[in-house]
Amino acid sequence: MTNLEVPHEFSVLIDTPLTEVWRILATGFDRVDEWASGVPRARPLTGGDDGDARAPVQGRVCATNILGFGEIVETIVDSLFVRLGRRLARETLDDLKVFAETGHPSSRKRRADTVDA
Repeated sequence: MTNLEVPHEFSVLIDTPLTEVWRILATGFDRVDEWASGVPRARPLTGGDDGDARAPVQGRVCATNILGFGEIVETIVDSLFVRLGRRLARETLDDLKVFAETGHPSSRKRRADTVDA
């Protein structure tokens, strides 16, 4: 099991090995749109260092469905949770938990994709 903590706010217990969670968060960093309900589309950030096998992309560009935010550019060291607040962080961690444990997007992500289509 993997216990992820967001800065002193809350944590979520994910019933999946740490290596799988890392695969989703780091090696799949640019594919956040596969599981995060607040991100209907994402693409790799291009240019600069190509990274390494642990985090093969420099960052990502995310289109969001969050009011007040359009595209967000993130690198793997950014803290989206801190910038966008508690509600989004909780939803994102819940989405991650479902995806890591089942290999499928959460029902919230599937509903968000339907709305964005």
